[in-house]
Amino acid sequence: MPPLYSTSDLHSLNNHMRPDCINILRETGLLRRPPHRGSGRMFNYNFSTPGSIPSIWSCSRTATSSLRHHNKRQVHLSNLRPLPQSSQPVMKQRHLKLALLNTRSLNNKSLILNEFITDNNLDFLCITETWHKPLDYFSLNQTTPAGYTYMDKPRPEGRGGGVAAFYRKDIKTSTISSPAAPSFEHLTFKLSGPTPLVTAIIYRPPKPNPSFPSDFSDFLTQLSAISPSVLLLGDTDCKSATEFRELLHFFNFTQHVNFPTHSRGHILDLVCSTGLTIHHLSSFNLNIPDHLAIIMDIDIPIPTAKDKRTISFRNLKSISPSALSASLTSKISASPPPLTDNPSDLTKYYNETLSSCLNQLAPIKSKTVSFTHSAPWYTPELHKMKSRKRQLERLHKKTGLTVHLQAYTDYLQQYKDALNTARSTYYSHLIHSGSTNPKALFSTINKLLKPSNNTSNSFTTDKCNSFLSFFQTKINTIYKDLSSSPAPTACTPSPAAPLLTSQSLSQFSPMSPGELPKTMKGMKTSTCVLDPIPSHLIKDSLPAISTLITEIINSSLRSGLVPHSLKLAAVTPILKKPGLNPDIMSNFRPISNLPFLSKILERTVATQLKAHLCSNDLLEPFQSGFRSQHSTETALLKVTNDILLCLYIYI
Repeated sequence: MPPLYSTSDLHSLNNHMRPDCINILRETGLLRRPPHRGSGRMFNYNFSTPGSIPSIWSCSRTATSSLRHHNKRQVHLSNLRPLPQSSQPVMKQRHLKLALLNTRSLNNKSLILNEFITDNNLDFLCITETWHKPLDYFSLNQTTPAGYTYMDKPRPEGRGGGVAAFYRKDIKTSTISSPAAPSFEHLTFKLSGPTPLVTAIIYRPPKPNPSFPSDFSDFLTQLSAISPSVLLLGDTDCKSATEFRELLHFFNFTQHVNFPTHSRGHILDLVCSTGLTIHHLSSFNLNIPDHLAIIMDIDIPIPTAKDKRTISFRNLKSISPSALSASLTSKISASPPPLTDNPSDLTKYYNETLSSCLNQLAPIKSKTVSFTHSAPWYTPELHKMKSRKRQLERLHKKTGLTVHLQAYTDYLQQYKDALNTARSTYYSHLIHSGSTNPKALFSTINKLLKPSNNTSNSFTTDKCNSFLSFFQTKINTIYKDLSSSPAPTACTPSPAAPLLTSQSLSQFSPMSPGELPKTMKGMKTSTCVLDPIPSHLIKDSLPAISTLITEIINSSLRSGLVPHSLKLAAVTPILKKPGLNPDIMSNFRPISNLPFLSKILERTVATQLKAHLCSNDLLEPFQSGFRSQHSTETALLKVTNDILLCLYIYI
């Protein structure tokens, strides 16, 4: 244990004369310490002043430190100019992970491939031999994980064949239309960027075709003209076809697969590229198809993806009908509607009042979301089975024994059956519980059987303006045809035909507040984005605003004017058929959605039109004119639309 010193002992040591060896130690440099990196000063032991604790800091910097700091200060920041901020998306080398697989029927392997995409964090999964038919999207939807979408090209007729690609939604892709080749099937698309990457998925049937070399040569010529970076993926016997290898060499393509990709030891899969580098090419045995999955990495400059985005929403479930009715009543009593017969002013007051109450009860909130949702039917039991499957897979790879391979294969089949059973049970219960809710039922069926909407992600501002110009041109053409068409001639009834009626519908009758609930009873609660408040909330709070709605309808019927805000419609372009080119405007059908108040006006006119037809015995002739195509209610609404269309155009 070291000795303990008192205060007097420490003072005596401080006044103690330095030993004779201090000078010798200082001359030999043993008391010298290296310079401090922060200041460049040297430690200097100066005992010239007896009776005090000397300072060990020097008063000046060393020559070395001065030179070092001088060199650091040679850069003049005033000579630097800040780089201009660019509005273009930042381009960087993005790491893409791709996989290729020949599935030999996608129908019984969809859920396993779904997990294969998510477990390996794939950006693209390109598959051949899907065996799906045109307009058959069930197996494709099952394979697509959350946050992914797909593009496909089935075989037009016959069984077998078919190619598809599953990819992340945040990667911008566009299909390339090319003429179909009789000797092979292909799906071609490109990724956006300064140098677009053109990718083609190819499937060549096993039967020999003498036209394949010429068809494939024309195909490669077209791809090489689009971009210098081309990637070919697919299934073809490239080891036995000398002419095929010569074609690849002529177009500077490199075949990267040099290991067996089939269970019988053949090289049947094609991974060829030109103008880009492929890393970490390897195989993965799924033990379901007879082909191995080929996994690879590619570095390509594309815009950086935004994993999260900010959305705006309202908590509409927090609004109770009683609270909304009380808010509307107090709002209308505090600021009554204007005393005018102009329907536009009344409609403006209606929209402002309902919007104000909605903002008060359910204000707009913002939230950052990533849209990564797991499958709702995936149970904890399936998670345990998946863990067990991975244990057996690792054991088989570690030992390589046949018994472990058989155990892994058998358990994989059990896991696949459990996945199918869990998914079927979930959707069966969902369809059974939604049998009384047509909206939920059709939404579930469409999710299972309809193709995913790949066009909504490509709607830019320029494309929306192009749609506006395209549809405006069509409307102007209709106006021009209407104005140039001759006036209809009055037809003279035959002597045998009796005169049906002598009364005419010259004006509409006003509607009472009691008739409004009957009119709205059979209306759907579909909401338009132009509505100030959701339609179901209007029905829930109808007693508080029935008088205001009735006054707007009667004002429009008396004046023969339709308010300008009720003439506006939200137009949504929808592809006429799946698989059409989304860059061609004529391939879209415009679906217009009118405000809810405009639909009430339409239903009111249709009701009075039907009453007029019934009172004058005109309903039966009217029905016979539309019986082949439409029901009576649909026909009345079509005629009502024509009547209101005249008000929209000419007033």
